[in-house]
Amino acid sequence: MRIEHWLYTIPLRLRSLFRRSRADAELDTADDAHSRVSGFFELFWWTLIVVSLLSAVIAFQQWLGDINHTFEFPLVGDRPYGNLAQPNHLASLLLVCICGLLYLQQRRALAGWQAGLLACLLLMAVALTVSRVAWVFALVALVYLLWEIWRGNLRLSKWVPWFFVAFFVGCIFATEYFTHRMDLSQIPLAGRVDGEQMNRLRIWSG
Repeated sequence: MRIEHWLYTIPLRLRSLFRRSRADAELDTADDAHSRVSGFFELFWWTLIVVSLLSAVIAFQQWLGDINHTFEFPLVGDRPYGNLAQPNHLASLLLVCICGLLYLQQRRALAGWQAGLLACLLLMAVALTVSRVAWVFALVALVYLLWEIWRGNLRLSKWVPWFFVAFFVGCIFATEYFTHRMDLSQIPLAGRVDGEQMNRLRIWSG
């Protein structure tokens, strides 16, 4: 087998771990042009998922104060950022990965419950960053997904977007609660809504 053909079929081989019969059938036709393009995108999303999960694990360790300084950045400040050195960058990476989970679920590369479980894990890590980027994303994603579901372009129940937004909001308040209970260091939620963290808005007030 040519090396480029083997690389194109990596996503299908990964998929076979979850849905063997469907993946085996698709391997027979994986060398046409469409399959190659689709395989490239699936490989991209699988790679991003692996990277995002590792970043999420590092963020949890930073939040708990359990860091391996040889392979991970020590936490500087009060908001976990994984190995990206900036909380908003970590939040953006994880949110893009959640979009990738939706893509793989729509292409039946992941079952709905598998994509949902991974999305919940990533949303928990996003909540740790206390990033306002995620709040804007949640609002835009909710409107967009409901619109696409209403048009019949997505294989999702209309309650799915509401569930994940509610779950994310719950994670934000749960993070706040457990941070105080376990005496961990983190910028409080109120500090992200009001106070010094919002001083940049004064630039536009004059």
